[in-house]
Amino acid sequence: ALDLWSRLPGQQQDKAIDGEAFRLWLSSAETGAEAVGRAEVAASIIGQVLAGAPKDPSGFWIHMIPAKALDRVQADRMRVGFRVGLFNKRGVHWVDPTGAPEAAMATDADERASECERVGLVRIAALMRGMAEDYRRDAKRVRDDALRE
Repeated sequence: ALDLWSRLPGQQQDKAIDGEAFRLWLSSAETGAEAVGRAEVAASIIGQVLAGAPKDPSGFWIHMIPAKALDRVQADRMRVGFRVGLFNKRGVHWVDPTGAPEAAMATDADERASECERVGLVRIAALMRGMAEDYRRDAKRVRDDALRE
């Protein structure tokens, strides 16, 4: 299953990604999923897998090869899966009644959005801005809940 992968298609042991191998795999996966009527589900799962992409060699927070695939106009469903994957990376956690962890995640998401805007990844930037807003709402909810208790 895709969610059990420890490396992206085309990714080497040293975390480098062979762009051509990745693009060929992605094209094949999308074509195959479309042929059996599972394009949306496959795109969502692929997006979740891409949430585990390594940093780009330039230091950018996500490798540019999968980032460019995610930023394509037709990759809406993949971005939905990517968002789920990023959210799930947090895992099980203790809820801090101050909401500080959520506020920090909002700041991080805003910074990532700004980085994406600088390099022209406008769709990922919008996704990260949305995540930042969600984290700010979560921080407020956590603080409000703590005050009521």
